[in-house]
Amino acid sequence: MKISFDRANNAAYIHLRDVERGGAAHQHLVDEPYALGTIVLDFDLEGRLLGIEVLNAVQACPTRS
Repeated sequence: MKISFDRANNAAYIHLRDVERGGAAHQHLVDEPYALGTIVLDFDLEGRLLGIEVLNAVQACPTRS
């Protein structure tokens, strides 16, 4: 597992499997009305979860003081 953060796009990605860029076959958007961020789940053709993207990541996971 690897976690990356794209500061310019305010997005975090949790890589669960090694996959080439654009290798996700299906995406599922989890967008709750009261959530601070948006979650996108990436799946392969066999339905295996490849990774989890968190959009608006800084607001969704604020640092604790």
